Amino acid sequence: MKILSRVASPTKGKVRLNGRVASLLEVGTGFHAELTGRDNIFLNGAILGMTQSEIKKKFDSIVDFSGVERYIDTPVKRYSSGMYVRLAFAVAAHLEPEILIVDEVLAVGDAEFQKKCLGKMHDVSEKEGRTVLFVSHNLQAIRNLCQKAIILDQGELHANGSAEECLRTYNDLIREIKINVDTEINDFTHRRGKGNIRMSSVEVTGLDGTTRFVFKRGERVFFRLKYNVYKEMSGLTITIAMLSGISRESIALVHHVLTENTLMPGDTGELLVEIEGLDIKPGEYPLYFELRDAKYNEYSKDVIDDLTPPLIVVNGDEELGETFNPGKPSGYFKVPSKIVISEIIPGGYLKKAL
Repeated sequence: MKILSRVASPTKGKVRLNGRVASLLEVGTGFHAELTGRDNIFLNGAILGMTQSEIKKKFDSIVDFSGVERYIDTPVKRYSSGMYVRLAFAVAAHLEPEILIVDEVLAVGDAEFQKKCLGKMHDVSEKEGRTVLFVSHNLQAIRNLCQKAIILDQGELHANGSAEECLRTYNDLIREIKINVDTEINDFTHRRGKGNIRMSSVEVTGLDGTTRFVFKRGERVFFRLKYNVYKEMSGLTITIAMLSGISRESIALVHHVLTENTLMPGDTGELLVEIEGLDIKPGEYPLYFELRDAKYNEYSKDVIDDLTPPLIVVNGDEELGETFNPGKPSGYFKVPSKIVISEIIPGGYLKKAL
């Protein structure tokens, strides 16, 4: 992406581009931090080869789309990441490049703005006949926006074809993934909390106990967590949630006080959480796990979010789709979904459900 955007040079080979390129990669690229939003709009237009009169014609549309008109004469170094992305996307999409390159940086914005951006990219592609190169793990957004797709694995081309074909291939790849979750979790360095308790293992399995991340709608899903206690804890609370693909809203599956008894350093535990009938809208859902004391003190928590790979929910025909409640507004869940939390004691037997 950086090579295509001329931010970096290739070590070998070459890239041929036919037309002006505008790109939106990571937050912080493309704008001069000391310049105002207004100045950066004109700077980016000039870089694309546009005249001042051409930029002026687009200026009001850019500012209106971004929603940062109150701060347009403020240096962008004062912007929040969300404001920055709003203006950066508005500039990239409205200055009429022949090629628009957009990375997953849109995840920074709020849900309404993300939908607005996807709609604009669709207009740029379908109505204006321009090329949009969209990089994402959001399968539903790819389905809605793209006709063609490629899959890259470790920087190498794995698949190339229609968006539908690549989505099926991607689902197959996720099914085949076998990861050492213990190692990955122990390597997490960005945890929140002070280390009073730590998850040492998280597994996502089906009914047969096999680790996997793709499930049919309505299928049973099991989460197995192991933890170690390092400082005295006043009880234990578990939270398991998923994050929605576009809006990144937290969809709580489990939030439960397991015990109010004191946990002491050296204590360990293992939990099995069963979601009986995960009847949720098809899509891709990053996972979020949290353990903390029963009094919900901030210092005591241990958080693992965006566990890789994400949970993928598909329709019965093992295709991602939009059908959930046809013709009716709907949220994420169809209820009820039965949830059972059990404690695993030495010997592998299940204690009574908590």
